[in-house]
Formats: sequence, structure tokens, C-alpha cells
Amino acid sequence: MLQSDLLAQLLIAFGFLFIIAEVFVPALGILALIGIITFVWGGVIVQTTPEIQQGFLIPEIVWGMGVLAIIILAIGSFLTLRAMRSPNTTGQESLIGKKAHVMEWDNAEKKGLVRVNGEIWKATTLSKKTIAINSDVDITTASDTALTVVPD
Repeated sequence: MLQSDLLAQLLIAFGFLFIIAEVFVPALGILALIGIITFVWGGVIVQTTPEIQQGFLIPEIVWGMGVLAIIILAIGSFLTLRAMRSPNTTGQESLIGKKAHVMEWDNAEKKGLVRVNGEIWKATTLSKKTIAINSDVDITTASDTALTVVPD
């Protein structure tokens, strides 16, 4: 009785620790999954050992917390995947595909200044077409301080 009681308590405690560790360690849900498994395993021991059920470990609470942990892990995983698949909305990467307005341009050197989102950027082009001042261009790449553009 004492050994199974202690084992159930340890499994449930380690389950909680693994779930809490998932918050602080980026393990892609692996630690949380291991925590849920050990937590439920401890719950199975509680359920199959009648002596423990009369103590402080109530099987319904253990199973309910296990199901709740699985639901929270599933929702967190879904939200994380959705955020990872969404397009960038900030930084240089968000400029790719947008239109920029040409402020200054030197067709001989294929570089100039363009305005996009209220900011003025240095820009270059690999296109052989001439680019006129006050025209719009499409942004194809963004590096540290310069954009690569192509004419509309």
C-alpha cells in the first residue's frame, strides 16, 4: 500500500513538474505530453488501488485534471501553429510584395530612394527597364538597409 501510494504521488508530482517545465523550456510540447502521461499514469494507480482512494488522491479529480491538461496542450499547440503560419506583419520581411513610391532614381546606376509605409528606403533594381520618378514599384527583397524593386 505504501509503495503504490508513494509511486502515485511521485508520478503525479513529476507530471506537474514536466508540464510546468514546458512553460520555461521550448520543447515543442514534448515535456507537457510526458507530464500528462505520467500524471495520468499516477491517476491509473490511484484508481486501481482502493486504499489510496480513501486518502487525499481522488481519481475523478486526477482524471479531470489530466483531461484538462490535454485540452490546454491541444489549444496551445493549435494557436502556436497558427501563429507560425501567419505572414510577417513587422520588420523588413513584411515589406516584400508591397508597392513603393519612387522618390529619386538614377537609371544609370539602377538605384535610388523609395517611400513605403511612410518610410524612405534605399532601393536597387536588377531590371533592365527604366524606372521613372513618382512611379510605383514592387518590392521583391529586403536586406539590412536596402530594398530590391522591380517596376510595375
